[in-house]
Amino acid sequence: NLYTVFNEAGNVYVPDYVTGGDPLNSIEIFETGEGYYVKVTNDTDLIITEPDSAPLTHDNSPVEDENRDEHFIPIWSGNPFSPMTIIMDNALWDATALEADDEIGVFDGDNCVGAYVVPVGGFQANTNVQIITSKDDGSNNGFTEGNDIIFRVWRNSDQVDIDADINIFTDAGGNEIDAVFECLLVPRTEIEVKAPSPPIN
Repeated sequence: NLYTVFNEAGNVYVPDYVTGGDPLNSIEIFETGEGYYVKVTNDTDLIITEPDSAPLTHDNSPVEDENRDEHFIPIWSGNPFSPMTIIMDNALWDATALEADDEIGVFDGDNCVGAYVVPVGGFQANTNVQIITSKDDGSNNGFTEGNDIIFRVWRNSDQVDIDADINIFTDAGGNEIDAVFECLLVPRTEIEVKAPSPPIN
């Protein structure tokens, strides 16, 4: 019955029977004293058996998590409220992977609700890059459920940002869904910017 687990920072655990492949695990260690959102598919009893010494861990490669305040600045700070953590499987600029210091912004209208900076080496496809977004807690500081998701890409070398097309948008299991905000969801997506041609003199 377990579908996803979010920790207070918006990192996630999604079991392999949901993903249809390897589990997705950016929580890595379940810490005592920390709060978690647990999403289940049916009513169920939650039983946690804590080992005497070893932490609750899952043997899986960590999810890369790179967020910063540079060109795109989210309107929330600290831990997210009822997060939606987006897994970015690929991000292209004219069919080429984004470069180091390019950025991806996630927008609800004019509000930036999540951001990611491409690290040295460029965007690496299918490495579970995650962008954590936060729901509005009533103070206009996050997304509104049901609103359309907009992705914008900052091209650092050109000093320009452009809306990106969404090529693929699915739930964690690979089923196509609408690209709208929903808290405690872990969608996967691929985006691409088709940059305008330079003017002809």
